[in-house]
Amino acid sequence: MNMKLTKGLLGLGAMLIASQVNAEVVSLSPATNDVIVGDIFTMTVQGSEFATGMSAGGVALNWDATSVTLNSTAQEIQTSLFLNGFDAVLTIDTSVAGQLIVTAGQLFSAPLPGPDFNFFSLDFLAIPPPSVSNLAIGLGTGGPWQDANLQAIAEANFTYNGASVNVSAVPVPAAAWLFGSGLIGLVGIARRKTQLA
Repeated sequence: MNMKLTKGLLGLGAMLIASQVNAEVVSLSPATNDVIVGDIFTMTVQGSEFATGMSAGGVALNWDATSVTLNSTAQEIQTSLFLNGFDAVLTIDTSVAGQLIVTAGQLFSAPLPGPDFNFFSLDFLAIPPPSVSNLAIGLGTGGPWQDANLQAIAEANFTYNGASVNVSAVPVPAAAWLFGSGLIGLVGIARRKTQLA
């Protein structure tokens, strides 16, 4: 009987501790991406495990500007927020190549986003040099976060997950392979006819 009571109390204690620990996660999706030079690809900043949703916040992204460049304008970022349910007052800083800081000072939506939500999406363009390049798009805080009750969320509670992108050179088009194999076939037929003659 004492063993059951002890296990029950331990379980209750673990649940209470878990309920006190917030683990808000901000991530880039997809976490990995394979792109070819010249491709435009989309990354979405997502929030998860926000206990009551959120009303304000910001992120900072950084990447290798010699491999990819930001294709989204400030207006497009604003539109993306709006489409994801936010009516936001934004500060968007793109003054440094390879860096973006988005601070949403006030976010209003009806209803406020719940525990899991898309924040906004960004379009990037893969640029030359045409060689294999593995790069990381880092993600971190760009401003204070508030929950849906306008209460500050401590930065210590956050996990920021960036993404990795593999940029590769343009492959030989399939049409070129087909043309080459057809040409080799014609040469083979011509040689065979020459040998028979």
